[in-house]
Amino acid sequence: MLEKEDLQALRAIMREEIDAKLSPIQTQLDRVEDRLGRVEDLSTRTALTIENEIRPAIGKLADGHELLLQKIDDLARKDEVEDEMTLFRTVLAAHSRDIAQLKKAQ
Repeated sequence: MLEKEDLQALRAIMREEIDAKLSPIQTQLDRVEDRLGRVEDLSTRTALTIENEIRPAIGKLADGHELLLQKIDDLARKDEVEDEMTLFRTVLAAHSRDIAQLKKAQ
């Protein structure tokens, strides 16, 4: 039967073997944790950039598009008014000719 010292020696040997096998795993885990920390930092910086720079820029762009749409609406209305004025001038000219002819006929 094994003595207490034998069991302690066996335990120490097993612990050394386990530590030897776990050491590379722990090293890889440390590297993964380091990389994860860098990814989290990058993610935070990206989120801040989106919030502080990109969103306001998109807002300004949307405002610019809104102004352009208003100008397009104004120009379309102006074109409609010009078309109506052209029609009114044509009708006015025709009526003026008709009135002039009626005056001559009297």
